[in-house]
Amino acid sequence: MRLVLAELRLVFHVMAAPQTFHEPYLADNHKILELLEEGDLDGAEDALATYLDMAEAQLADAYAVGARLVSRLDEHRGVVRRRRP
Repeated sequence: MRLVLAELRLVFHVMAAPQTFHEPYLADNHKILELLEEGDLDGAEDALATYLDMAEAQLADAYAVGARLVSRLDEHRGVVRRRRP
């Protein structure tokens, strides 16, 4: 788990516009809170599932972009990295 968190920190670090990345989630956070306060647990659960699916896809995309960037930098520098099994 620590490795995953470290990789996520690196992804956020290399993002060109982290505010643009995080901003869309603010309205979703508010909506989920409203649903919970209204007692609509099913609605909150559905909204949270959608939120997490969207976040996962967005993080995977950002990670892929970062990995391609690192790969290009490595090629430029002549660095050879061992792949993990």
